[in-house]
Amino acid sequence: MKKKTGLWLFAALLAAVSVSIFLLDPPQDEPLYADIQPDSGKGSNTISYGLYEPDGQIIDNGTVITPGSGNRITKVLSLSHFLEVDRKYGLVVLEDFKQVPFTIDGKTQTFYTFDMTPNQTVNVKIETTVQEGAQELDYLVIPKPEYMVKDQDIEKASVLQEALPLRFPIHRRQNSALDYATPVRTFTSGPNDNVFISSKAEELKILFQSPDDEPAYLSVGNIQKQDVDYALVAFMNWEQVPVDDQHPVLYAKVKPGERIVYPLQFPDTQTEQSYQIFAFPKPFQVDRQDYPSQHLYGTLRTIVQP
Repeated sequence: MKKKTGLWLFAALLAAVSVSIFLLDPPQDEPLYADIQPDSGKGSNTISYGLYEPDGQIIDNGTVITPGSGNRITKVLSLSHFLEVDRKYGLVVLEDFKQVPFTIDGKTQTFYTFDMTPNQTVNVKIETTVQEGAQELDYLVIPKPEYMVKDQDIEKASVLQEALPLRFPIHRRQNSALDYATPVRTFTSGPNDNVFISSKAEELKILFQSPDDEPAYLSVGNIQKQDVDYALVAFMNWEQVPVDDQHPVLYAKVKPGERIVYPLQFPDTQTEQSYQIFAFPKPFQVDRQDYPSQHLYGTLRTIVQP
């Protein structure tokens, strides 16, 4: 059997994840969007997801995608929900880390939601038109996008921390330098995390809730042994907003053992809204042979209040 690129998160909080899908009882005239995995299937307490060509051929994470006529890209997201609970999922598509509209069943939107019941599989045909020269296309599956952790339960919050990423290069980026944002603080000791929102630059204390006019700080850390580049994007109510009140995408370079800090300004809101930041390692360098380049890190969600 051909080995597939997989993303697996084995934990009680997050279901195991792979990039191979098993379609439950598909009709004979419908493509089989999957291979059977030994640790997947009914009763496995897993979520399996992946991207496919319309004819059923799997697209390994990091594979170069070639746009068709008119720069259109048509793919199928297949997701199998092998959990014993109902759950809602959301979908966001990013072109060069900027949220773009896409079309499903003739309707164009920038955020799409769907409900799943235990042991259900859905196949969603997604049509996207990219700009000439676009370099990376990312599909993000958001678990429980409507959920807000109001009781400050760290276990619940951790379940919502990560989105399920599918990252693909469209064209290889030339060796042009990224425009890195300048941090306001740099720490070389103390607590560290990949990406974290807090009320103070000096500490990593979870910010479950915050008024929209209160200052906050974004920490970006590196616990690896080499420099790491990140593309950072922010969402409020699943619409992209500037990370630092200016840039829709903020690029950061972090040295080994460092934690760099940027000031945050939450957008104004009239109602409580979920706010979350995602960090994409190795922006514009995603490759099917480089697992870290296919990954994604998320902050714990913050409820922004009027």
